[in-house]
Parts: sequence; C-alpha cells; structure tokens
Amino acid sequence: VEMRDDPSLKNKPIAVGSMSMLSTSNYIARRFGVRAAMPGFIGRKLCPELVIIELNFEKYIAVSETVREILTLYDPNFLPMSLDEAYLDFTEHLQWRLNSPSSSRTFLLRTNSPSNSSSCMCDLNLVLRPHIPLDDGACHSQSDDEREVSVELNRLPTR
Repeated sequence: VEMRDDPSLKNKPIAVGSMSMLSTSNYIARRFGVRAAMPGFIGRKLCPELVIIELNFEKYIAVSETVREILTLYDPNFLPMSLDEAYLDFTEHLQWRLNSPSSSRTFLLRTNSPSNSSSCMCDLNLVLRPHIPLDDGACHSQSDDEREVSVELNRLPTR
C-alpha cells in the first residue's frame, strides 16, 4: 500500500512501524534480514538505508475492504483472518473457469496501482509475482482501476 501510494519507495528497503517495533517489511528489506515483530532500530542496523513508515491503519482498513469486496467474487463465504489474510474456497470458481472459454480465464483485479505489473495489492498476485518474469506480458493495464492478469497456474512451481 505504501509503495502504491509513493512510487519513489518502489526500489527501496521499507518497513512499516516504528523504531520500537516493525509490523512488516518489503521483499527488499527482507533480503537484509528485516522482519515483522523486529525493533526498528535493529532493522536499521541490519539495513542502514531502511525507510521506516509510520502505521496508517485507516488506509490499510480501506484497502482491506476493497480487497475483501474482490474476494467475495471468488468465495462469498471467505473467512478473513486479518487485514491482509483470508481463507477462501476456490472450488466453485475454478470449476466455473474450467467450463469457460479460455479467453475468459483471467483474474480481474481492481487496483489503484499504476500499470506496473510488479506492484499489486492482491496476495495471490504477490505470491505468484516472484515466479513470473516482469517482462512476460502477464499483466495488462485495463484502466486506472482494473488490471487483467492471465497466469497458467499449472506451470508455476509449488512449495
């Protein structure tokens, strides 16, 4: 969310929290060992260039509500666990997709992100993104608030 709202942070190690405690960090900061539940001053020792951003729960709640609206399209009975985690049953949606024409087998994500395929606010895309080359054309900007992502899930590595 913070990188979406301030694109100048995109290639910098960032964490959200305070010098006392960090709530999360981006992948760049994690390469230096910066983690959630770590004091910010230790994060700065591990990564002197670390940008620490103050928590803004109102903004995160608003983004979470938008994501939850999208999740109801895939599972109206999904179980939210926190602002950024939820359990979903994709069975019906995937069955529907198997019976749909291949041209309609895409995920539509509503975001306020610029048309940059590496910045998304959907956890599914964040999990998939490291396995998909940035220049593969998987993301196409549909408008300022929609992005179409077409991914062949069966070709991605699993863990």
